[in-house]
Amino acid sequence: MCGVVGELHAGESVVCRGRYENHATYGRQFHAQECETDMPKDLEAVYAFLASRSLPYIGARTADKIIDKFGAAALEVIANDPAQLTLIPGISADKADRIQQEFKRMFGMRELIAYLAGLGMKGLEVYHSSHNRLESAKLQEMAARHHLLSTGGSDFHGSNKPDISIGTGRGGLRVSSLLLDAIKNTL
Repeated sequence: MCGVVGELHAGESVVCRGRYENHATYGRQFHAQECETDMPKDLEAVYAFLASRSLPYIGARTADKIIDKFGAAALEVIANDPAQLTLIPGISADKADRIQQEFKRMFGMRELIAYLAGLGMKGLEVYHSSHNRLESAKLQEMAARHHLLSTGGSDFHGSNKPDISIGTGRGGLRVSSLLLDAIKNTL
């Protein structure tokens, strides 16, 4: 598969849309144009995610203990009641809070965007000077999932940011005029 997928974690399911193309050297390849990810849900996927070391203080042995205690509800516990993690030997209240913070950093943006889209949000700033390529890809995937317009900006605010000019952000960012065309076509 070719294309930018964004941030993936063990245990997540991925659905990609795109097309197959024949490459002169590598043969038939799938070119992903859109990818949607979903949080781990079943016991095996939740364990794979926890054992992958994606969250601080949790490796395979601690993942075993968490799964034994909470089963497939482990991610729900991490997200909404991290104090329960202190029932696992070796996880202090401070560690439980740090685990929850990282989990919410990873998955909280998805929930926020879904909520705001439900309230009528129409667009999402996908391209910005502070976003790296993977972050933009993840935001693009979320915009597509919720049928939002992708927008972008250089973060130009005048002379107080002399390293940024109109239309060109840090790191060579250039926002495609195709985004503006898409916005105009929906008005």
